[in-house]
Amino acid sequence: MDLQQTIAPVMEALRVVYDQATSSEARQAAQSYLLQVQCSDLAWDLGWMCLKQLDQIPIQYFGAQSIQIKVSRDFAKVPVDQYDAIRTALLDGVLWTCQAHAARSVMKKLCFAVVTFALHTAPTHWQRMVPSLLELFQQRYAQSPVDVQLALLHALLELLRGLPEEFGRASSLSASHRTQLQQELVDAIPAVLAFLCDLLDHAATEIQIAALQTLASWIQFGIPITNLVPILNKAIVLARNDATFEAALAVLGDVVSHSSNARFEDTLCNGLVPFMVELAPVVAEAVANDDEDKADTLARFVTSLTETFPTWIVKHLDQPQVARVLLPMLLEIIAFPGFPGAEQDVSEIPFHTFFMIQETLSDPDQIAADLGVTGADGTVRPAMSTNSSTDSLVILDQDDDEDDLPPLVQLPPAIEAAAHALFTDLVARIVHKVEWADDAVWAAWSKDRRERWAQFRRAAADTLLVAYYVLRHRMLEWVLQELLTTSPANWKRVEALLFCIRSISEAAPKDGPGAQLVARVLAPDFFAAGANLPLRVRQTLLYIMGGYAEWFHANPAQLAFAVQILTNGLRDKFTLTSAARSLRELCDACRADLVPHLPVLFTAYQEMKAVLPVVERQKVIEALAMVIQQLPSHQIMEPLGAVLEDILVGIQRDLGDSGSEGHDRLLAQFNLLTACVKGIQASEWDLPVQVSESASSAAKLGDQPSFVQLRSLLLQIFAEVARTHPTDLELIPVVANLMELGIKSATLPLVFAPADWVPVFHVLVQSGAVVTTASILEALGTLVTHAPDPLDATVRALVTTVLGNMLQYLVANDGAASRESPDLVDAYLSLTSLVLRYHAIVLTADTAQFTSIVQYAIQCLQLRERPSLKAAAHFLSDFILHSAAEPLHAVVFPSLLAALLHAILVHAPRTIVPNLAEVMYRVITRAPQTARDSLQALLLGPQAVACARLNETDRKAALRVLVGTRQMRRFKDYVRELHVKAQGLDVV
Repeated sequence: MDLQQTIAPVMEALRVVYDQATSSEARQAAQSYLLQVQCSDLAWDLGWMCLKQLDQIPIQYFGAQSIQIKVSRDFAKVPVDQYDAIRTALLDGVLWTCQAHAARSVMKKLCFAVVTFALHTAPTHWQRMVPSLLELFQQRYAQSPVDVQLALLHALLELLRGLPEEFGRASSLSASHRTQLQQELVDAIPAVLAFLCDLLDHAATEIQIAALQTLASWIQFGIPITNLVPILNKAIVLARNDATFEAALAVLGDVVSHSSNARFEDTLCNGLVPFMVELAPVVAEAVANDDEDKADTLARFVTSLTETFPTWIVKHLDQPQVARVLLPMLLEIIAFPGFPGAEQDVSEIPFHTFFMIQETLSDPDQIAADLGVTGADGTVRPAMSTNSSTDSLVILDQDDDEDDLPPLVQLPPAIEAAAHALFTDLVARIVHKVEWADDAVWAAWSKDRRERWAQFRRAAADTLLVAYYVLRHRMLEWVLQELLTTSPANWKRVEALLFCIRSISEAAPKDGPGAQLVARVLAPDFFAAGANLPLRVRQTLLYIMGGYAEWFHANPAQLAFAVQILTNGLRDKFTLTSAARSLRELCDACRADLVPHLPVLFTAYQEMKAVLPVVERQKVIEALAMVIQQLPSHQIMEPLGAVLEDILVGIQRDLGDSGSEGHDRLLAQFNLLTACVKGIQASEWDLPVQVSESASSAAKLGDQPSFVQLRSLLLQIFAEVARTHPTDLELIPVVANLMELGIKSATLPLVFAPADWVPVFHVLVQSGAVVTTASILEALGTLVTHAPDPLDATVRALVTTVLGNMLQYLVANDGAASRESPDLVDAYLSLTSLVLRYHAIVLTADTAQFTSIVQYAIQCLQLRERPSLKAAAHFLSDFILHSAAEPLHAVVFPSLLAALLHAILVHAPRTIVPNLAEVMYRVITRAPQTARDSLQALLLGPQAVACARLNETDRKAALRVLVGTRQMRRFKDYVRELHVKAQGLDVV
């Protein structure tokens, strides 16, 4: 490709790209051609040729971009003896753009090329990089007219800004080069800081802004905070200027966020808070004018200080400039016009500040450590010195109903009053901002805007909970008063107040005076006719019923109200989804408490079950089963049978229907059955009943003939599914999951003996279903885990058969199934691990089969799928640690080490290497001499594992470290490094 012949097509392609009248196909073709040119050997010379095309900005930009791409992508190809010439050409190019008044975008591209070149060559091949840049530009500056001087300053500031920024992103640099380059930049800080400090006084506003932006980059890089004192005052002065306002605030924010700021808390706060107070009218103006950009800048600047120094803020809460100006500014920002998320993103910014203040208010250790005062009796009684009070801080005894809440600390009266006023105002602002839009506005929002509105409400809920931690009963009193004085017709306000109650559900007091306040809030008179309330209000009420499930458990007298709201919600097609979810949450927490209300719940279910969608019906069935489970054993079957009757009849009917509709109905019925079985299990707070080992022991637990019939019917259904739908990848996993629930069940009427499951598993094996999905092996693993030791003879025979048959299937055809079905490999090896862990005799009784399984696990180390490799590593680790497996260790350790080393060096994914390293470590510690001999041959012998990136020195070092490291953590770290080097992952 000739250079002269290329320039014309390039110019034509650029014309096509920038001509909006051309077709998208033509522009795409032109872009592909230009990209091809930029990747060619001619790109360097072509770039300079394009750069000199005056008054042709697209062509000049393409030239600068070509040069930058060449430097970035092909630097490794550049001979060292050409470094000086390339550096000179790049700098001359930047200077030329300044002299020729080229477009700023062209200049920036060339500056980026210089920065990239500098990061690769300094300091070894470009000594005194930053000082030489300053000297070069200052020399040219002195020789140039004013307009060129401004361009030179812009270019130099662009270079100085790019160096620390790109250094932070340059992950491809070696560790030693990075250290040297970092030191080069650190040494340049005084010169850069002096230069920038002078430019902050420059007459041209654009230079001041550029200098501030460059200063921000160097502060983030790591200018010592003690060097920033002169900058701080100049930045404050510039922040008072509308033109430099935003850039100056960014610099001040970076100073506040400096890593060494803790030592200068008082200096920074005392210096910046008065300036922030000056910004109060600016905040008010931005809010009044709906200026989101300015409000965003102000919010982020103020919160940078309040979130960095919350202890200082708390100590000075009683000072007017903090309590009446600084923090109210953030409240004003929360109240910014428009719906947060959907129409603006400013209101949420201050939320984290109030979390930090609450954390400080609730942390007696932090306050005590800050004040350092101890009472005469040795108890913590910290004192706070403020302008208005020297009262002591005393840690209060907590109420029994608030054991899980942050501790209460008795604050000085002025600070306590300021905190309560602040957080009460915060609650009021948030309640106002979470009010819903009108239906017409909501309907006009896109899906994305609706989701962002929902995200804001979630963040608002978290902040309301934070406020409750400070206000406690005062917040409940405020909400109650607002509810009682708000007309039900003002449904948006009512819903927002209920949303506030919903947000504090996890912390609401469950007894004492606080619980009485909650009871008054949850059942005002106008909620009695819940069905007549607007939809949004009904939805929020339903969510409250679920969120306050634990509270209702502690206050069962209020359950009638919850049941009324939930049953009304189930009968409403617009709220049944929310009602079903909340009913499940309520029934889970209040199982025994809801037994008297079971007829009401059951009646609502019977009325609505025909129209309930499957998912919602599942939740309702599970909820009912949770309550039924609390009935005496002789009363369970009547309501349980009423729930199950339609389901079991439907399953038996649809098992014979081979059509798609019948299949879908069958799948839905099994999901309903699963929900019922899940619900009938005892809750995690109840004492579990022991798993029965036989029908006689089940009888001792209160078993009844009706229970036996139910279990027998379920087992027959499972076996029938296995016979009629063995390859159904939707149905079989659902049935297998249902079987797992039954196996783990420890409550009547679903207490199965382990042997009860053997016929079902035999059908699953004989029908071939076991090889279609991993879920069956997982269910068998659950049986192995829960069955008592020693295993029942029939269960043991089943496990032995499945292990043998599955092994034959997985290794057949040169392991085709193992490669194609990593989930089966994972399930099989997980099953063998469980058998080894809980019933090792099943494996050790047949040495030949046990050996074959271990050899198969070793072969699985050559697979590339993560689940297979991870399962193999877990099984092999169990195998090494289990005493029953010791007779096989000497036989398999050499081949195991060979497979492990090959996987680590050649093909294993990076995330699996720690698992493989752990197995190797265990082998070496169990059999050090065998491991040393094997690794010697594998790393240095004639048949060593092939790896081109490891030379003989690397291999000797690997042998020495692998056999000599005695700490697993260090061993894993080294194996990870060896893997990275062997697979070339350290080359970027």
